[in-house]
Amino acid sequence: MAGRDLTSIINNLIALNKWSDIAMAERHYATHTLDELETEIGNEIAKVTMGDTRYKCSIFFTQDSAPVCEKICIDIGVLRDTLLPLVINSIQHTPQGNVSVTASIQADRKQLIVDVEDTGRGIHVNDQQRIFEAYEKVDPHSAGAGLGLTLASKFASLIHGSVELVSSEIGRGSHFRAIFREVECDFSSQPPQSLAVKFDSLPSRLFKFPAVSGSSSLSDYLASFLIRNGFTRSGTIENSLVILEAGHDMEEHRESLSQIPSDQVAICLVPISEEKHFLQQTEDNILYINGPFLTSTFHSALKKVHDFLKSTSKPPLHEPNALEKPIVTPITIQKNPITDESAAPVSSTIITNHISTNTTNSLTQADISVPVEIQIPSTLHPPLRTSPRPMTLIVDDNAVNLRVMETYCTKRGLPYLSAMNGRQAVEIFTKHQKQSTSSSNSNSASDEITDSSIQLIFMDLQMPVCGGIEATQQIRALEKSNNWRNAFLFVMTGQDSSADRNAAEEAGADEYFVKPVVIKQLDRVVRQYFPAFGSG
Repeated sequence: MAGRDLTSIINNLIALNKWSDIAMAERHYATHTLDELETEIGNEIAKVTMGDTRYKCSIFFTQDSAPVCEKICIDIGVLRDTLLPLVINSIQHTPQGNVSVTASIQADRKQLIVDVEDTGRGIHVNDQQRIFEAYEKVDPHSAGAGLGLTLASKFASLIHGSVELVSSEIGRGSHFRAIFREVECDFSSQPPQSLAVKFDSLPSRLFKFPAVSGSSSLSDYLASFLIRNGFTRSGTIENSLVILEAGHDMEEHRESLSQIPSDQVAICLVPISEEKHFLQQTEDNILYINGPFLTSTFHSALKKVHDFLKSTSKPPLHEPNALEKPIVTPITIQKNPITDESAAPVSSTIITNHISTNTTNSLTQADISVPVEIQIPSTLHPPLRTSPRPMTLIVDDNAVNLRVMETYCTKRGLPYLSAMNGRQAVEIFTKHQKQSTSSSNSNSASDEITDSSIQLIFMDLQMPVCGGIEATQQIRALEKSNNWRNAFLFVMTGQDSSADRNAAEEAGADEYFVKPVVIKQLDRVVRQYFPAFGSG
């Protein structure tokens, strides 16, 4: 941790000493969505906090923008460098509790407002005037050189912005605000649908269990998010989308779960401080999500549940409260591994975005796959595999990246095949699955542990001849037409955009990683699908 803190201090000192050069540099304005802004900040947060046991607060991103304003024109790099110190400052001074980041667009005033609020230690009124001055630290033992807020103010000024402390109270937390002016909006032709309308297979009402603690809980944040997106509160569990928060008291948690009917879906938010207690939860109808909690995280979660209910529900789709015994395997929606293990040998607490993904920890996450011919209750995701060493197909046109993943497989004892473009991947997959099917048919004692078929695929997106999306579509089509069991497919790409994520999900990808991939995080996610991985 000390090395990471030292690197941060040095970078801040360099930025301050070279400020005149930074200020004179050309600004790079382009149109961006608020989802992209969240991802930018989330990526940097992961680099700073991943595996650092000092930071156990949960981070929640929300958006409050004009419905017709799809994008803003801004230098997203400078915007990120303005907001990141504010968020990191809140994280450092909130050892337990929550940090919320709310982005608001005031299209009529051409303003972007970002509020960063925490439930941390707070700042004494006598210290509030000096916190933006260079080298000033309220807590002399805190990490950093006391330059974060100084640099935040300086970066904000480069894009017509300013930073201020709105309020702070000892023991209750602080509220910082960044305001950016002269922000041009890219307007859409019509307002977007609310999530309640878009995902019409979901119950339109929500029921929230009481917070674990007296302060604002993660479930409060999620409830507010859902209400802003067209859902309404309900005083009863019946015919409601249930939301709750995992707490340290497992008996209390089990008591809450016992009250949820088996034919209803619940979303359970897992704070970072409680992740280790909820890595192997197996309740069929509970969707587990761990943070940081991005807007895209909840969009993905709601979409997965909606798609499942839509594919299995017998009543007409216009009846949102009619649920036909949905069974939901615990999943994690954070999918965004950020940095390579070699850069910082740390544990795997990370934003994933998808999630993960990200985002993503040891809770099952996969794509919805419900064969229509099955009459018994199906799971939301493909069943876990028992093989400790699944046959793996690595697909990447970059020789270095290919070699990295081959080394990974070798060290983990995973047999693998390699392809350098999508077309070659489909050819290898087809040939190998046919051979494996023929071999298994001739062996009356079918054993999944000795299954030689390709069960795991690492797929790049941007490749010549045939890209990753097209290859994924072809592989899923082959599996369906030949009645082959679906392989788990992890996208691994240097591209991180909402369009790519949506395309990958629609094509049938189970996970979405951004390169360079965190090795320990990858181990953790592979183990979600193959619980015996690493022990075989």
